[in-house]
Amino acid sequence: MRQTSINYAAALYELGIPKQLMQEAQKNFENVPQLKEVLANPTMERKKKHEIIRRVFPKELHGFLEHVSDYGNMRKIQEIFNCYQEYTEKQTGILRAVLFCVTLPEEKQKEQIKLFLKRNYSCKEVKLEIVKNPSLLGGFVLKAGSKEYDWSLSGKLKRLREKMIRR
Repeated sequence: MRQTSINYAAALYELGIPKQLMQEAQKNFENVPQLKEVLANPTMERKKKHEIIRRVFPKELHGFLEHVSDYGNMRKIQEIFNCYQEYTEKQTGILRAVLFCVTLPEEKQKEQIKLFLKRNYSCKEVKLEIVKNPSLLGGFVLKAGSKEYDWSLSGKLKRLREKMIRR
C-alpha cells in the first residue's frame, strides 16, 4: 500500500533528515541489493538487523530504518525514498510534470508550459521531463500531479470517434 510509504516520507521530512543523507542511504541500498533482503528477512533477529543498520547507515537514519525494518516494511524502502523525494518537492513548491510529444518543443514553448503549470498549481518551480512519443501523431500530452492534459492529434481523433459512436 503506497499510503504507508507516503506516511514514512512525511515523517522523514518532518524529522528534518538532510537530503544528502537520504541519497547516501538510497545509494547503499542500490549498490548492495542484498542489504534490503537481509533487513526484510523475518527470520533474522531484530538485534542483528539493528547492528547492520548501525554499521552501514548514518546515525541520523538509525531509528527510522530500525522502525521500517521492525514493522516489516523494508521491502518498500525504494518506494519510501521515491515518496520522500516527491513529498520534499511538494513541500518546497516544486512540481514534476511529464510532456509527451512527437517533436521536441522549442525553449519558448517549454517556458510557456512551465508558466501554465506554475499558474494552475501555484508552485515555485516546475521540473519538466520530456518524452518523445510518435504514436501521438502530433501535439502533446502533459501529465502533472493527478491531471492529464491531452492536446495530441491521437487524443482528438479518439474523442471524435467516441462522439460519433454515441450518436
